[in-house]
Amino acid sequence: MKEALENNIKAVIVDRNNEIQLINKKTIIKKDNKYKYISIIPLTTEVTGVTLKGMKYSLNNYNLKIGNSLGISNEQIEENAEIELSSGILIIIKSRD
Repeated sequence: MKEALENNIKAVIVDRNNEIQLINKKTIIKKDNKYKYISIIPLTTEVTGVTLKGMKYSLNNYNLKIGNSLGISNEQIEENAEIELSSGILIIIKSRD
């Protein structure tokens, strides 16, 4: 998936309960009622400038380090949520459970 991201190709892993993708720039997430939770997890050691809008728990210009559980099990409250970051790569997991 990282190679796809580096070549500006959207790649998504989907199974019965989850949808997983990588991002390295501002991304709009459209609300999908199939998935109750959205988690953001750093793939790189640190992801800087993380801002979440349209989510139950927002962040503003936060530096998220690998191993930090702050981004786990958030909920989208607006039709379009925004995830912004300055540097690094985030794993985005939409989950039913």
